[in-house]
Amino acid sequence: KYRPTKLSDIAASDSIITFLTNCVNRNELPNLLLYGRAGVGKGSIINVLIKNLPTDVLYCDCSLYTGIDFIRENIQPFANAGQLDKSKIKVIVLNEADRLSSQAMDSLKQSMEDYDMKCRFIFACNRVNKIAEPIRSRCINFEIKPPKEKYVERLLSILEAEKVDFDETAINVMEQCYPDMRKALNTLYSIFLAQCNILNV
Repeated sequence: KYRPTKLSDIAASDSIITFLTNCVNRNELPNLLLYGRAGVGKGSIINVLIKNLPTDVLYCDCSLYTGIDFIRENIQPFANAGQLDKSKIKVIVLNEADRLSSQAMDSLKQSMEDYDMKCRFIFACNRVNKIAEPIRSRCINFEIKPPKEKYVERLLSILEAEKVDFDETAINVMEQCYPDMRKALNTLYSIFLAQCNILNV
């Protein structure tokens, strides 16, 4: 419900937001590697970029498809295919890319070279050390970790929008879950439901 729709809504560092805003304003996109803990906003950033840039997109869930066959049978044909609308940027999104096999990463490295003029790659992962160095070196690398002030501000704005009364318990949950905003929201929601059930009883 509250997924960001523009970059200014995302709780990320100002330097990252500025860089990505410039990309959107110029209709340009470099290869990107976004890494950080679960729930910190990697997926939100990707979704906002895709919505605000003219793109043709292939989404890949690397938790399901980790091997070289998937690269050969899906990514390479998409990257090599022609486009009717030349104004669009062809983008390949690889979520949970740290689960790819070493053979798959070797193949991707070659694909990034072969199709450099045709498409861009966005990698998202939790463990950047699992990404092969040749891929890291071909991307702009960003560690995604929301500044605590923006993180708390965003969570409080959601509670206020939902007209939920919050107390010190909510603040403690935010502190304990930082920087995982998704976990914080889910925990706060479960507490709210429990309180509602108690009141209904």
